[in-house]
Amino acid sequence: MGKRMCALFLLAAFLLTACGSEERAEARDVREAFVEMFFTSDYQNRYSAMSQEADWAEEYYQDFSEAATQECLEQMAANREPFKYDRLAEEKGEKITVESVSFSVYDQENKVYTFEAVLKSDAGGKTYQANGQITLQEEEGKEKVSHFYVGSYEELE
Repeated sequence: MGKRMCALFLLAAFLLTACGSEERAEARDVREAFVEMFFTSDYQNRYSAMSQEADWAEEYYQDFSEAATQECLEQMAANREPFKYDRLAEEKGEKITVESVSFSVYDQENKVYTFEAVLKSDAGGKTYQANGQITLQEEEGKEKVSHFYVGSYEELE
């Protein structure tokens, strides 16, 4: 019985990790997850529950750590992204969520993609557009976002 369970486990692990299409699906999933975390205002209360302590930035960017490299996190913190968007949504009394996101290959070899996102506000159903670029790299056997650039983001008015 133990050998059979072990064999089934190994087969399942192989099927989940060995298929090329699964690898592409994983890459797509990390891109979508990252864009959703980035543009969803106050994602999992990251803004409203933020402590006033000196280490608030580490806590604020915690959700991104599974989807982004350390270098990407540092760049986001330096640019105050998405903090500035969370603050703006809070000031306007809006909750923004990602309604849809689409990706196009920009540079296949270097795993660079452009994205377009439709964002929705809970205030009267307003929608906003955002676009930019996202780059992936493999880290510890996982695809992670190594660079994220917002080209345009229709500001909350």
